[in-house]
This record gives sequence, structure tokens and C-alpha cells, in this order.
Amino acid sequence: MVKKVIFLFISAFFLASALASASQSQYYSDLGNITSDSAVYSCWKGSASIECTTYVNLTINSTGPYYGNLSNFTLNNTADYNLTYKIDWYNGSTWVNQSQNNTWVNGSGSNYNLTGTIQFKINITLPSALSAKWNVSFNINGTYYELSSHLDSINLTSPANYNITPVQTPSFNFTLYSHNSTSQTCTLYMRLNDEGSWASYGSNSSVLNGSLTKITSSTTISQGNYTWKITCSVSGDSGSRWIYIDDNTDPLISSVSSSPSSNVATIAWITNENANSTINYGTTYSVSSLEDDDDFTTSHSIELSDLAYSTTYYYNITSCDQYGNCATNGTYSFTTSSYTGDNSGSGATTPTSSRSKTFTTIQTGATETWLVSDKNLGINRINLTVSNLSTNVRLTASKYSTLPSQVSVAKSGKVYRYLKIEATNLNQKLNLAYILLQVEKTWVQNNSLTKQDISFYKFDNSSEEWKKIITTLEAEDTTYYYLGAELTSFSYFTIAGEATTTSTTPTNTSSSTTPTTNTTSNASAGQDEQTDTGKKSSKLWIIILIVVIGIVALAVVGVIIYMQLIRKKNV
Repeated sequence: MVKKVIFLFISAFFLASALASASQSQYYSDLGNITSDSAVYSCWKGSASIECTTYVNLTINSTGPYYGNLSNFTLNNTADYNLTYKIDWYNGSTWVNQSQNNTWVNGSGSNYNLTGTIQFKINITLPSALSAKWNVSFNINGTYYELSSHLDSINLTSPANYNITPVQTPSFNFTLYSHNSTSQTCTLYMRLNDEGSWASYGSNSSVLNGSLTKITSSTTISQGNYTWKITCSVSGDSGSRWIYIDDNTDPLISSVSSSPSSNVATIAWITNENANSTINYGTTYSVSSLEDDDDFTTSHSIELSDLAYSTTYYYNITSCDQYGNCATNGTYSFTTSSYTGDNSGSGATTPTSSRSKTFTTIQTGATETWLVSDKNLGINRINLTVSNLSTNVRLTASKYSTLPSQVSVAKSGKVYRYLKIEATNLNQKLNLAYILLQVEKTWVQNNSLTKQDISFYKFDNSSEEWKKIITTLEAEDTTYYYLGAELTSFSYFTIAGEATTTSTTPTNTSSSTTPTTNTTSNASAGQDEQTDTGKKSSKLWIIILIVVIGIVALAVVGVIIYMQLIRKKNV
């Protein structure tokens, strides 16, 4: 008798995957070789009329009695488990169905003259989840030739298909029906939107044949639409179902801590899922001030700056996940220390906050933008252009609460932010970087500055001084001034303000050459004025002289004419 064989089943709703086991084969010296392409197939009921398909090959022994003389044989099922069979054979160009009552027959009994291989295709409809050892046999002149195999089924019990649940660690129930194995390891697999790779969400190492089994997700599942399936170590995959996780659970806040200094405090906490960060704080329980960070993370840290010295502050913490579930803890408190001096001390060795951005590819001449929008850093965005193709470029912007320890000179005036901007994998390919800063108007006003007083400075290591970068006021809103600056390299920077003063009395304190230059300029101007005056006087005297000469000439001419008239009269 030839036994059933192997199943690979694909439908619109369910997917069955055969185990990657070796093919099964049985050799009979008089008949030949009977094979199937796998030793174990998994199959299960998905919906009405869905079939599992397997193939059996019969290769006639060229030295046996049936070679070229096979006319009286049938292929039939000898064990009925309410399975429905449809048996076809391949005649060399097409599949031909000759099924009668779950049995393939040779029709009129004509000689098939087989000298090679004949292939059979068996489609089986599974009425319910079960394990059924079923037999198919080649009956040739009353002799039975068989190939033993079995059919395994994994019946998914719950949740039902397209179930919606608010539980983020749901349980999944199934029953394994296996003919050859009494205990297996079965694993729960899921994937979001039925895309990408399957991920494991828990397993059971002792699943018994025929027993209802539960696997509870070992990981908190984020909101979304998932497909799920069960895969067992011997029996293979089950079908797949859909489940929608509807997250309505608030994040859990824990490990809250504060690290205050004289005018800065860092608040840190963790959540059990990705969530954003918000702190409401103030010197009373009304906690009217706010700092927030829109990044979703489980490790939270926010810096509160420009605090008053030796003052107690109260604060609440709020974290919301990406589905709008929010948790608030507090009220907590901390007290700042006394004044320690402006921009003094040994310097900060590590930044208090940091943000990074990776550009996979930056094309030559193209502009890539990092939308930072981080008020703690004081950076709104950074635009990059490169001179050559660059890959995996990573920008990092970090803020220091005080002068960085790597910088030797503090910036004079009022410092808004000390920053470090650095890049990896740029390799001297930076053509130009444009940075848009954002400075709080309240800070400008509280420090008696104007928007024209704010500039961006870069620390020059060689000269150990802060170099002022041309800074342009680009825009403003009710909260911030937005200032732009262009960079050709990265280093340590500061956003700072220096109040401008006006005076009607000129000073010569900027350099020793200034007075000399000014005196020389004034002297030259005086000489120029004297020279101009002399030139004007000379011209005047020349004009007077010409007038006098003209008058004299006219007088002489008049006298001559008069004398001539007298002479004529006397004659």
C-alpha cells in the first residue's frame, strides 16, 4: 500500500508551510520506486472546501514485470477519516482526473506502457482539525504497494479571527494533533500588518498531542493590526489569524530622580513603554512653567535651566504613549544650591542633553535637513550640503549646563547655551552648514538684552578665543527669536548676548593706533581745508587785479580819445 504524503496549502486567509524534511521513499524490486517530496506535511481546516495538496511519484523498475506493461492498477484510500480526495495523474501534458469515490482508477484498463515515471496529485479536503494516518495504495493485480505517511493539524482555538483586544499581553489557545509525536515545542509568532519577518512572542516546550495549550505573549505588544500563528517543532506551522491590539493602557512611570545645581536641574525617569516627556514646575504647587520633549522613549531626561539660586521647586511628570494614553506622577521637589559664580568652575565633562541624526546618503550639491526643534539645545534645524557623495553621516548636537571642560576660556557676557556639534563619516566633505537657532524671548528680556545683541560664537582652539559668526535675525514669534548662521566646520559653540552701548564721546581704547589714525585723519582734513582756503584767496586776488587793469586800460583809452577830440577842435 502506498501511504499519503505531504501537504502544502495556500489560501486567502491561511498559510500552511511544510517542514523542510527529506523526501519519503519506498522501493519495491518488482514495481519500482514510490516517493513523496517530503516526509511530513502540516495541514488544517481553514474554511469550507479549502484543500491541501500532495504529490506521489511512481517510477517503474525497468527490469521488473510491469515495465511497459502496466494496465490493471488502481490508487485508492483504505482508511476513511471523512477526508475527501480528488486524485489526478499527469499524462505528459496535462492533469487528468479519474476519481471515483475517493479512488483513482485506470479507466478502461488499457495498457499505459509505462517505461518511466508517472506522477499523481492528491487534493484532500480536511473537514476538521485532526491527526489522521491515512493510506493510499497501488493495487496491481491484487498486490498492494504502499508508502506510509501522516497528516498533522494545529487547530487555532482563540482568539477568534479579527479579534480586537485592549490586552497588550494576550493569550493564544490551540490544540496540536500529531500522529508521530506525543510532545513538541510550539512557538507563537506575530508580525505587524502581515509584513516583514515573523517575530517570536513566547513558546511552550511541552505541548502534548490532543491537549488544549495556551501561550501568553512574553512581550508587551504595541497597538496595531497583527497576524499570528503557531509553529511546532515537528508538525510545522498552523494557519494564521488576525488580531488587533487596541492600546488603552497608560504608561507606567518609575525611578524618578532629580539632579539640581545652582541654576540648573535635570529630571530623569523611566517608563515601561515608549512615551514622550513633560515636566510642569514652579516655585509653588501651581507648577505653571513647562518643559517637554516629543521623542518617544523609555528613558527620559529633561533639563530645567535658568533657575533661581537657593530655591525650592515643585514639579509633576507626565508621559504619554503614541496612542494618547497618559500618566502623571508627582508632586516632587528639589532645591537649587547657592550662587557659584557666572561661567566659572572646572567645566562640564558630559553634556546634559544630546540629539543625533543619521543621513544614509547625501548627494553632492543636495541639501539635507535635520529638523531638530529642540528648545533645550536652542537649535531649530540644521541644513547640510556636501562637496562629495557622503554615506551614513551622523550629526550630534549636545548641550552643556556650564562651560565644557574641553574649552579653556569662558564666553563673556550672557551665555544662553554652550553647545558641541560634531559629525562622523563626513571626512572633510562638508561644503556648508546652515544652522537656525531659537532663543527664548523671556531670556533675552530677563538679561536686559535686545534681539540685536544675540550672536553665535565658535571656539577657536588655536587662538583659544571665541570667534563671532555672522548671525542674522531670520524670524520671531511670540516665544522665540530665530537666528541663522553659516558654518564650514563643527566645534564647540555658544549662543550668547552682549549688550550694546552708545556714546557721543569717541574713545581710543580699542587700539593704540586708533588715536594716531584719527589724529592723522583730522590733521589731514585740516590741511585740506587750509589748502582749499588758500586756493580760494589766490583766485580772488587775481580777479581783483584783472578788474583794476581793465579799469586802468579803459581810463587810458578814454584819455587818448579825449586828447584827439581837442586837437581837432583847435585846428
